Amino acid sequence: MKLIKLLDLHKACLPVHAVSHNFGDGFLCQNNKVYAAIRDRTLKLGFTYSEENNLHAMVLPFAYLEQIFKTQKIPMMNNVSVFEALGSKALQEIEWQEVEMGYKRNYLFHESCHVVARDILQKMNIDNKILSLLLEESFANVSELFAMTLADQEAHQIFFSANSYTIAFEDADRLNQIVKKFGFDKCFQFTLLAYLHSNLLHPTYTDKDFKALTKFIFKKELTQPEAQQIGFLAEMAFSLDEGFKYATRGLHFKLNDYSEADFNQLKKSYLSQLIASPNTSNVLDSLSKVFYI
Repeated sequence: MKLIKLLDLHKACLPVHAVSHNFGDGFLCQNNKVYAAIRDRTLKLGFTYSEENNLHAMVLPFAYLEQIFKTQKIPMMNNVSVFEALGSKALQEIEWQEVEMGYKRNYLFHESCHVVARDILQKMNIDNKILSLLLEESFANVSELFAMTLADQEAHQIFFSANSYTIAFEDADRLNQIVKKFGFDKCFQFTLLAYLHSNLLHPTYTDKDFKALTKFIFKKELTQPEAQQIGFLAEMAFSLDEGFKYATRGLHFKLNDYSEADFNQLKKSYLSQLIASPNTSNVLDSLSKVFYI
């Protein structure tokens, strides 16, 4: 798609909660319910989006998360004016595919998901700080995945890819079919916990753990065809980039003085503890209800 058409769409879609200097932001606020729900909740919590004093955030973004909470400002850069500066002739000739690889993205959606999740999790009395942090990250992961499934047109896909870490549009139809069959809440909750399993650096589920988790989420023993469908949700979570997992976890741990020994202990025992805890269903319900819009 030509840049001129995308820029025109960007300018035409600027609802009240949109950030005009973030490419495609207004389009996503207007056309993606998951993206819009996160934006609405983030602003209600008093956070804003700022282009000021963002050097450290732009250079080393994975180390900046706690600063977002200290300042209540999510960092960004103006990535719209660069297109306007190209001039009309170039905009009419250049395709998005010619600039997307080197294009500087803002990840306002992902960071906003952290804001929303932390607000909820802090109210849920989760004692283990490492578990809470990884649940927060997993909420951001699964929110991006489910928002991606709503991008069913070329412009929507381009704007989403310009604002997200998660790009797997070829899987969207299959994911939507699974959600239609099993329901948004249950699929969202299962996939969130699958991302948690992945962020705990498990390569996959054992058969025993998969059966225990699916029974906990879906309240029944799944048939073989059902298990294969739900297994696809787990596959999506386990495809999370290994470098991303290690980089974000390592920085968070060192910056917050978290212990590797505590992480390894959590990794071994977390699933049985979650399933046994009466609080887990409340946590999952509260996180999925963000999208009741």
